[in-house]
Amino acid sequence: MKRVICLVVIFSIFVLTSCQQDEQKTITVLAAASLKEPLEEMKQLYEEANNVDIQLQFSSSGKLAKQIEQGAHADVFISADEKWMTHLQEGELIEKETVTPFLYNSLVLIQGNEATIAYEDVQTLEDDSVEQIAIGHPETVPAGTYAQQFFKGVELWDDLQDKFVYTNDVRQALTYVETGNVDVGVVYKTDALLSDDVEIIEEIDGALHDEVVYPIGMTTTVENKEAIEQFIQWLLDKEANEIKKAYGFEGI
Repeated sequence: MKRVICLVVIFSIFVLTSCQQDEQKTITVLAAASLKEPLEEMKQLYEEANNVDIQLQFSSSGKLAKQIEQGAHADVFISADEKWMTHLQEGELIEKETVTPFLYNSLVLIQGNEATIAYEDVQTLEDDSVEQIAIGHPETVPAGTYAQQFFKGVELWDDLQDKFVYTNDVRQALTYVETGNVDVGVVYKTDALLSDDVEIIEEIDGALHDEVVYPIGMTTTVENKEAIEQFIQWLLDKEANEIKKAYGFEGI
């Protein structure tokens, strides 16, 4: 009889454990490349406290938006600008009522630590000593869009056309400067702070480009709506905001 009871208990534990494993929810997040480090830290914290598997995918906001349009699975989208979030809302791929600011950032000019350019102000970029400038592609990379607005604002966009090297995302622009493949780059301040191989030569005036706001929203194709709403709310709360600030972002 005792043996039977033991077997029943063991079987019950096995069934309960299996059910708990089956109930584990997966949340897929497509996010701007500049959010990689803070989101990976948030993912670890959230998974430790909840029975959830967070899948993160990073790229330029424009590429991610196009992937969602083409049917790529996503539960949460975090863009580095409002343009691509609005684009998906207009296509009825994002729940409009879930869209809210996630964090803020700023733009900087950087050069490699070994660079010998005598930078004084933005007009220095016209000098022959500056041969190449890395910026994200304005059509798909928000950092590139902001950079384009900045250079147009200081009336240098047309004059510097031959020097621009367009990158697939903001992290590629950072890498090009780190490796010395270009002389100067335009990246987010948070990207520059992550690198020991570059220095900030100018913090770009935010009045010369659109506000660098990262909106977050839930897609219209989600299956576990309650779990995803809970996750988004956590991303906006104090614990997550402390992580954002630790990486140089301005939290909400």
